[in-house]
Amino acid sequence: MALNLPSAAELSLSVTVRAPRLVLDPGLCLSSAGPLLVERLHGHAELWLPRELWRIMDNSDYFSLRPDALAGGAPSLDASDFELSLRRALSSRLRGSDCGGPQPEPGPEQLVSTDLARTLEAWDAIRSSADLLGLRLFWLGDGLAESLVAPGYAEDLHARFEILAERLDSVLAPSSPLACGRRDALGLSLALGGVPILCALEAASEAPALCGLAQTFETIEIGATDPWAALEREQFRSALVRAQCASLAWSAPPLVIVHVHAPQASVVRSRVLAERPVGPSCNFEQVRFFWYRL
Repeated sequence: MALNLPSAAELSLSVTVRAPRLVLDPGLCLSSAGPLLVERLHGHAELWLPRELWRIMDNSDYFSLRPDALAGGAPSLDASDFELSLRRALSSRLRGSDCGGPQPEPGPEQLVSTDLARTLEAWDAIRSSADLLGLRLFWLGDGLAESLVAPGYAEDLHARFEILAERLDSVLAPSSPLACGRRDALGLSLALGGVPILCALEAASEAPALCGLAQTFETIEIGATDPWAALEREQFRSALVRAQCASLAWSAPPLVIVHVHAPQASVVRSRVLAERPVGPSCNFEQVRFFWYRL
């Protein structure tokens, strides 16, 4: 019996390759390369942002004037001092915009990190975008209504993240916005099932700042010859090349990948699914960081 097979012209084959997933370190996000990296990786990677980044954005005027406060290096301004600084900075910008007028001498409140101010403005433009889903940019907020979650994730994702962030908070005791952001990045990575974290290696640092959150966590650098790291490194490098990020990689601080190994994190998932409280058995005593250079 003859079979009626479709001709070659009638056949259609579609292969879908899942984009690599990454959690972004807040230090990398707030670097001058951060916003451009996110925009260029559009369509090439699934990116997750730490919740604290949006809280920093909600106070972008303050951090533009006091960039050291991101790392806890500057005292907080009281309301009257902050309002006065903002008024002076705004007045200075308005006077400076008059091309025919004299340029005012900069005062202390104007001596701010212009790079950080530009970065915060760029993030504000990204946040105002109507197509965040198209940018493949996701995060977990204070609740599901304030979150943007990629399709296909379990309904308990937000609950697991909240529990992990609370436990990490008690272990790490973060005392600055950046430290809080890195706590969120760790909790997000674990809640997502071990998604690696993309960081930038700061100048003269022997390890990513993320790995220095807790002295009790062991940090291990994976060498260039490790076969597992080589396979993963090639995947991320290919995504960066397709996104035309080579020049960013050459001009910015070295990019690194961090994996957080926390065996007890699986206890959170099983307890949430069973609707049981997470007891003291869920701890972070055996956490290890593994990282390698891209």
